[in-house]
Amino acid sequence: MVSAEPLLSDVPATFASASPLAGPSPKKARLELPGASTAIDWERHLTQEAKLRTQPTLRKLVTGSASLPGVVGLHGGLPHPSIFPLEGITLNLKGGATLRINDPQTVTAAQQYNMTMQGYDPLRQWVKAHTNAQHHPPASGKHDVLITNGSNHTLEVLLAMLVGPGGCLLCEEFTYPHVVESVGIPLGIRLHGVAMDADGLQPDSLRQVLQGVKDSGAALPKVLYTIPTGQNPTGAIASLERKKAVYQICQQEDIIILEDDPYYYLQFSTGPGEQPGLQSLEPSYLSMDVDGRVARLDTFSKFLVPGLRLGWLTAHPTLLMKCCVTIQGATVGPPGISQVITAELMMHWDKKHELEAQMKHIQGEYARRAGVILQAANTHLQGLAEWVPPRAGMFLWMRLLHCTDADAIVGELADAGIIVLPGRVGHFQGPCPPGGCPCIRMSYSRATDAELEKGITICPVLCRFDGFEQRQTPGTTAVSRYNPGARMLWQRVCTSVPEQRLMLMVQL
Repeated sequence: MVSAEPLLSDVPATFASASPLAGPSPKKARLELPGASTAIDWERHLTQEAKLRTQPTLRKLVTGSASLPGVVGLHGGLPHPSIFPLEGITLNLKGGATLRINDPQTVTAAQQYNMTMQGYDPLRQWVKAHTNAQHHPPASGKHDVLITNGSNHTLEVLLAMLVGPGGCLLCEEFTYPHVVESVGIPLGIRLHGVAMDADGLQPDSLRQVLQGVKDSGAALPKVLYTIPTGQNPTGAIASLERKKAVYQICQQEDIIILEDDPYYYLQFSTGPGEQPGLQSLEPSYLSMDVDGRVARLDTFSKFLVPGLRLGWLTAHPTLLMKCCVTIQGATVGPPGISQVITAELMMHWDKKHELEAQMKHIQGEYARRAGVILQAANTHLQGLAEWVPPRAGMFLWMRLLHCTDADAIVGELADAGIIVLPGRVGHFQGPCPPGGCPCIRMSYSRATDAELEKGITICPVLCRFDGFEQRQTPGTTAVSRYNPGARMLWQRVCTSVPEQRLMLMVQL
């Protein structure tokens, strides 16, 4: 068995001993757990690369001696704080508040290499307390947290530790394109797509896929990658019943769940009621994880700012340690200045009891934007396409009717200066699935209200039906090809996709 090595000089604190830095716990009903705990054989799950990953000697010396009093450190190549240019950091917040970071030790930490393996300690303690309050992981001692460089890099590390080149991975039928094109295809990973609907991944389909693999005599996938909230690209939200059923299947088959949940905090109410804030968000896979088989990825990118390039991983200490030493070896951990700014801002909002208000504000903005694009779609696209109104995330997933492949429509939209994501780009078989794909993904996260309205209004003029004969909506005129730059971009993408050289990830 692989031992759960401590990441620091002492054994990491479990969630039970996390300091209450994240304010009061959300008032949630106790979740009925899916079943009794089952043991995980990490020797079976970790790849050969993961088994060989250990904390480097120099890094162990630097981090292990950082807090020891009276030590003369002649071992590490750390710049002396006297040469750092910053004496303080001032953040001007919206609403008129000013946050000043003047403590010398804190300002030094913002400019120095990471001195602790799992991240800047004040931020890590905030994350640990917040995760405990938000998800209540039921398995005592089977989860710890690690500050990361963001979800993309962490995903690549997790797949290297658990799947590896030539391995196999379960995922939703339509999934995050980065996993397919930037990780799966280059590493020769075989992806097994599971059918999904508006309520997320379908447990019956998961059983059928696993049975099919067994019947073929191939190796059974040991990892399920899923985006349960505001799924990218479909916008689906996995229901609690689905999550429980999927978790039980993963227990039965000893499958690790990679819960990638960047849009978790972007759940919103579309009715007249109050936004959920932190109090009424859907239970996660982590909240029912009695085994320690869930590795959950969170990010500050969607509810704070993406430019900080920060996230956190919650996972079993054995897996967390392997990811930690891999990230440290590749990047020496996340930037100190990003961690300090984030920690100070989170603790400031906690002290002022403003984090809940910040979340509700963000959720309200996404609810409003979703309402704009939905109203336009209801007005202009009835009978031409079908969709499910989003309740989380950034995307409206649309299936074009009377059309087997959306590429022709997407190309025409590019002529008109409207660029959307063809649904095929997110297919688990790669960006050119057999049989084409009649779906498109529209993002409402960044475009203005007028741009959202414009994009939807143009769509019915360009939609083609009945053998791709153009049907012009009454009262409209054909759209002129006034944006050759967008058309050239689309042509470059179309011609390069079969060679896996370029991926279109742009918004409406």
